Amino acid sequence: MKKFWKIILSVIVLLIIVPGSYLWAMVLLDSLYKYESPLKGTLPHGRPTHPLVQQVVMVIVDGLRYDVSLEMPYLNGLREEGASGVMVGIPSPASLSAWTTLVSGAGPEINGAPFLDPEHVNDIQPIAVDHLFVEVKRAGFISGLAGSNWWQKMVPDEFLYAQFFVEDDDAADEQVVDTALRFLKNFHLSYLLIHLNQVDHASREYGAASSEYRQAALRVDAHLRDIAQATDVQRNVLIVVSDYGHPKKGERDKFGQVALTAPFVMVGPGVVPGDYGHIAPGDVAPTVAALLGTAVPSASQRPIRFDMLHMDELQRAVKQVTQAQQRVELGQVYLRIIGAGTLSETAEGDALVATSSLQVKNYTSAYTLGELAVQQIDKEMEQARTRHIQDERVQRRIVALVMVLAPLFLLWWKRSKRLGILILAAFLTVAVYHWLFIRGGNVYSPNIPRPVEPFLEESLRRVATALAAGLVVTLLWFWYEQERSLLDVTQSVYGFSLAVIYFLGVQVAIGYWLNGPTVTWYLPHLTVFFLQFSALVQSSMVAAISVFLPVAVLPIYWIVLLAISRLMRDRL
Repeated sequence: MKKFWKIILSVIVLLIIVPGSYLWAMVLLDSLYKYESPLKGTLPHGRPTHPLVQQVVMVIVDGLRYDVSLEMPYLNGLREEGASGVMVGIPSPASLSAWTTLVSGAGPEINGAPFLDPEHVNDIQPIAVDHLFVEVKRAGFISGLAGSNWWQKMVPDEFLYAQFFVEDDDAADEQVVDTALRFLKNFHLSYLLIHLNQVDHASREYGAASSEYRQAALRVDAHLRDIAQATDVQRNVLIVVSDYGHPKKGERDKFGQVALTAPFVMVGPGVVPGDYGHIAPGDVAPTVAALLGTAVPSASQRPIRFDMLHMDELQRAVKQVTQAQQRVELGQVYLRIIGAGTLSETAEGDALVATSSLQVKNYTSAYTLGELAVQQIDKEMEQARTRHIQDERVQRRIVALVMVLAPLFLLWWKRSKRLGILILAAFLTVAVYHWLFIRGGNVYSPNIPRPVEPFLEESLRRVATALAAGLVVTLLWFWYEQERSLLDVTQSVYGFSLAVIYFLGVQVAIGYWLNGPTVTWYLPHLTVFFLQFSALVQSSMVAAISVFLPVAVLPIYWIVLLAISRLMRDRL
C-alpha cells in the first residue's frame, strides 16, 4: 500500500510540474521579448562642435561576416587607405537592436530597441533614444536614408531630408544604390545612411557557406566602388560596417546563430589609416558625431575614437569636453534610475575642471581631464550595475540553494544501489539531450523563433529520444535483477523521471539565482537565460511524458522479462 501511495504522490508532483514549468518558461521568454530600457524620458542634448568634414556616408552591409569581407577587392583597397578593424558585436540576435546601436552609440540594454525583431514591419517603433539623425538636424544639417523599409519605421520623416525605402529582398539593393547615388549628386547631405540587404538575403536563402553568399558580397563590393566615387573620399568620409555576420552553416534563423565579427572600414580626410583591431559597434555613432560636428547622441556609451581622427589640439579638447558633459548627464540619470545614488565627486569634478581648462585655453589639460571623466563615469556606471545585480542575487541565493540541496538531501537519505542506477540513467538522459541539441547545429542562444512552436517541437523530439535512452539503462538494470514487482518498476520509472527533472531543476535554480525569475531592468547573461528557459521547457515535457510512461513501459518490460526467464530456464 505504501508503494501505491508513493506512485500516486509521484503522479501528482508530475502533474503540477507540467503546467508550472511551462507557464514559467513562457513568462520568462515573454519578459525577454518585452524587455524595456531602464532609461525613461529624454536625456539632455549636448552642444554641437566644429565639423571635421562636410559629409559622412555610412553603408551598413547587412549580414556580412568579417572573413568574407576580406574577399571583397574594392573594400580591401579602402582598408589599405583608411582605418579598419574587426567589429565585435554584442550577442543580440535582433537587427533592430544592432542598427540602433550603430546610429546611437547605446548598447542593447539601454537603447530601447526590442531584444528580438518583431514579426511584422508595422510593429516597429521609432528609435527610443537620441541618435545621429536627430543630432544632425539639431546642428542645422540635413541627412538622408536609403534602405530597408524597417528604417522608415525607426526614423521619423521629420529627421530626413531625403529618403527611399524598399521591401527586404535581394533585388532591392540595386534600387537603393541608384537612389543613394542620386541623393549624393543632387543634395548636400551631411549624413547619408545606405542599408544593403542582399548579403543577408543570400545567407537566409542559400546559407553563409554558399557560393551565392559570396557572390552577393562581390556585388556589394561593386556597389561600394560606385558609392565611394560618388562620395569623393578625398573630400568626405565613407564608413562601411555590418550589423553582424552569418556563421558558415548559414543557419541564423535556427535559434539565433550569428557571427559576432563584422567589418569596419573608414576612409576619407581626417582619418588616420591603420588596423585598429577590435572595434565596438557603439564606437561608430560618437565618432561620426565628431566628424560632423554634431553633439554626441545623449545615450551613447562608447568613446569617440580620437585615435582614428586627425584634428588639432583645440578640436580634440572641445570634442572631448562635450563628450564628458554628455557622459555626466547619462551617468547621473542611469544611477538614479537603478537606485545607485549619484556619480562620485571625482567624476563630476574632472568634467567641471575640463570645462574650465577649455575656457582658459589649456587644451591639453581639458582633453586629459575630459578623457579621465569619461573613463571614470563609465567605470562607475558599470560598477553600480554590477553591485545592484549582485545585491539581487544575494536575495535569491537561499531559494536557489533550497531548490538544489533539498532534493539532494532526500536522495542521500534514501540512497541505495537502485537509486544510484536511476540517478546515473537520469544524468545520461540530460547528457543525451544536450548531445542531440549540439549535434543538430544549435547554439545556446535566446533567439527562439516566433511562433515558438518549431522550437518546442524539436525540443519534444529530443526529450523523447533522451528519455528513451535513460529508460533503457533503467530497464536493463531491472531485467538484470529479475525484478517481478510491477509496482516497484512503476515506482522506479517515476523515480527516474523525477531524477531527470532534478538535474533540469539545477539548471533552473542557477538561472533563477543569476538572472531572476524573469527579465527585469537589465539584460541577463544570454547563455544562462537560454539554459534556464530550455530546462523549464524540458521539465514540463519530461513530466508530461512520464505521467503515462509506465503504461507504455510495463507491458514491454513484462514481455521481455518473461522471455529472459524462459531463456534462462531453457539453458538450465
